[in-house]
Amino acid sequence: VAGTPAKVHAQDARRLAGIVAGEDATPAEAAAALVDCSADELLAASLRLTAETAKTDPGRLIYGPTVDDESLPVALLPGFLSGRQARVPLVIGTNASEGALFLVGAQQSGAELLPVLPDTVRRTMGVSAAADGVVAAYPGFDDPQVSAQVGGDMVFWYPSTVFADAHAAVAPTRMYRFDHVSADPRFGGPGAAHGAEIPFVFGRVAAVLQAEGASADDRDVVFAGRIMDRWLAFARGGEPGEGWPHYSAAQREVLVLDGRSDGGTRVEDDPQSERREAWAALFS
Repeated sequence: VAGTPAKVHAQDARRLAGIVAGEDATPAEAAAALVDCSADELLAASLRLTAETAKTDPGRLIYGPTVDDESLPVALLPGFLSGRQARVPLVIGTNASEGALFLVGAQQSGAELLPVLPDTVRRTMGVSAAADGVVAAYPGFDDPQVSAQVGGDMVFWYPSTVFADAHAAVAPTRMYRFDHVSADPRFGGPGAAHGAEIPFVFGRVAAVLQAEGASADDRDVVFAGRIMDRWLAFARGGEPGEGWPHYSAAQREVLVLDGRSDGGTRVEDDPQSERREAWAALFS
């Protein structure tokens, strides 16, 4: 989310080329191999490099925003904090259990796309009183389920609050947290994990369930419709519907999306404030 320095992605590119062409290939041979390789070969090489990077540098992706002084002149967070972003209405948010899906992957493959296991999370945070403060904010930290919550909050949730604070200073901002867990394991298996909102936002949940005979009153169908209405309203006119207040750094208003509750939404001010303050102390 912050943007990776161009020299780091250049190293990734060289390594990828080496996987495709062979470690002893000259630059010219590597370039030719990349041009000639099939999509399947390129995907296989990318997956191999992703797995290598997950073991050596959890949380860093080989593909992503590159700070190159041209298309992206500055890392995203410093850019937002200095007010260089586009001053347009913004909806930003995360899911309640971002790290859960990555924990499943780590337990299955032994590689962490982002820090989720206790030792990796501790190593990523470093040794300091502030890091101890973060651990204290998550009772049971040494349980992988809890450390995965910490990892997800570190990579996704806490940075989103910083971005929201910065953007709210220059343009209308709204923040959400997706808590909904479908009773259907196809859509709610790992809980409100990373990406769990996607099939609701793009209508797949409603389409699949109704094709299988679900009524228009089905809880997931109704909830998906409400989510789509809000996202479409925002895309069309910058206003995502009633009952979603503007976010401010003073109040930190968050719309919690959960079809299991009456109405499907509720507003919370500065949810998980103790955790947010612990992260702020660590990253300050």
